[in-house]
Amino acid sequence: MYFLTLLRLVVFLLSVCGYAKLVESHFRINRRLKWIVTFSSIILVIYLASLCGFLLPSVWLIAILGIGISIYYGIAILRKKIRLKKLDAVALGMLLYLLLFGITLWQSPLLHYDNFTHWATIVKFLHLNNTLPEQTDAIIGYYDYPVGSSLFLYYFTTLVGFSDGSMLLG
Repeated sequence: MYFLTLLRLVVFLLSVCGYAKLVESHFRINRRLKWIVTFSSIILVIYLASLCGFLLPSVWLIAILGIGISIYYGIAILRKKIRLKKLDAVALGMLLYLLLFGITLWQSPLLHYDNFTHWATIVKFLHLNNTLPEQTDAIIGYYDYPVGSSLFLYYFTTLVGFSDGSMLLG
């Protein structure tokens, strides 16, 4: 079970790393900002696709394209056409922190008593219905909720697996 989860996590990482490398190399975005641009772009594409009724297919299409881009850049690195940048002390420290924090979050239960876990309700709705909530849906008590973070969590949990830990990690 853990092997399948790790494999699905690798699929997610390959998909976002492909887009991050594309953003960094072709759009000349600072390497510290490339993740924000990448995640924001994924959210925007998923949101536009969900408005057209293609929420779930867009997730898989984005993932497949991202993996293809990762493979392309991987081959270019192996052929020495692209150089890998060395990790500095800040990046290594953040990776270590992310690993430890991720392990802790993966094993944590999701508690719904605060004002910030309402996104989890939206993510669960997205998984059950594969569509954005509308005013007629009883799950939503307010209608001006920005669904951006929930759409990214939907992307993450669709690829990695839906659980409390995966929502917290995402």
